[in-house]
Amino acid sequence: MLLDVINNVVLHVEPERRRTLERRARMRFQLQLHQDQDPRQLIHKLQTQVRESLARLRRLEKEYYLKNRSMTGNDPAAMDELKSLDDQVSLCCVIYTCFIY
Repeated sequence: MLLDVINNVVLHVEPERRRTLERRARMRFQLQLHQDQDPRQLIHKLQTQVRESLARLRRLEKEYYLKNRSMTGNDPAAMDELKSLDDQVSLCCVIYTCFIY
């Protein structure tokens, strides 16, 4: 840990590069924990989760767009439904970014 602090102080690393290296180190650690399993299964599972999350995000964004486009006037029920969809899209974005980073 002390060595990490000294490296961070002495050797400046770009934030994006640092995040990439940390992500890679975290993935290597996860693979070491699951060495008894085939790493392809873990990678396939993670890829499937990311794809499902992205598909859900796209579906919600499309639904939001269509509702917003078809909305006429100040219908309170439609506004509530639009707000609910917006909250779901935001939550799905957070989940998707957790998978990526």
